[in-house]
Amino acid sequence: MKINLSPLLLNASDFVLGDKIIDEQHEELIDGINKLYEARLSLSNVEIRSIIETIIVNSKVHFDQEEKEMKSIGYPKIKEHLAEHTELLKDVGEFIARFDLGEDVAAEFQAFLFDWIAAHIRTSDRDIFDYKNSLLPKAL
Repeated sequence: MKINLSPLLLNASDFVLGDKIIDEQHEELIDGINKLYEARLSLSNVEIRSIIETIIVNSKVHFDQEEKEMKSIGYPKIKEHLAEHTELLKDVGEFIARFDLGEDVAAEFQAFLFDWIAAHIRTSDRDIFDYKNSLLPKAL
């Protein structure tokens, strides 16, 4: 799968975990962050809000998929991982509240999402799939 990334995310291989569905969802989330970056430069607040809503919906769908994956493999750190998702959604809600009050937080929000998703995929999500791979039979 080829991931189309803007200059914001240079090393696509860091975001590929080897699970088709999860990788495609990560691609959608990264695309949403990149669209937010582009929207900040030329679109209205209504259009920016729509992009933010799409990111939230895609995040929730993705989090549900990850939860199913973690449960299916008996992932031992599921509570901690789900807590990260809950914390992100709380933080996103705070950004939206500020945005809706007229505060110009699009750049800050985009940077926050970029940092969060990059760190989360490279560490927490990677750990899920490292664990999953550890359950596979070892070749002799």
